[in-house]
Amino acid sequence: MTTGRLDLSTPFGRVATGLLASEEIAWLTTITKGGRPEPNPIWFLWTKDERILLFSKPGSARIGNIRRTPEVSFNLQTAHSQHVVVAAGTGELPDRADSDSTAEFDIKYRDRFGLIGMDSVQFHSEFSIPIVVVPGNVRGW
Repeated sequence: MTTGRLDLSTPFGRVATGLLASEEIAWLTTITKGGRPEPNPIWFLWTKDERILLFSKPGSARIGNIRRTPEVSFNLQTAHSQHVVVAAGTGELPDRADSDSTAEFDIKYRDRFGLIGMDSVQFHSEFSIPIVVVPGNVRGW
């Protein structure tokens, strides 16, 4: 098992970065008002500045949870790999997402938007709140 920041010079760092770039589903765990962990599946983008970008509906529980308690956990659903990647970090709620990252997100999920009956414009209209996870400790094997 490896822990700490992602180090691209290590085998785990290279594998983790590849999985963060290619996997489509992950789990974001936030903390409820009562202190209970609340995991939810998400679509995400591993950005060039090594952060995790996702989008949420306004008024969703995860938005309120992050406002109260910004500590989050991010876990990859690794159905295609024997590797596990878990990041503990901080959830941030920027006013808007970086336009280049949003475009990359849209490219990554262009084939999935239709599965939920939307195109990218409809998706961003409904899921209009960006969330950025700043990873602290990344661990895995």
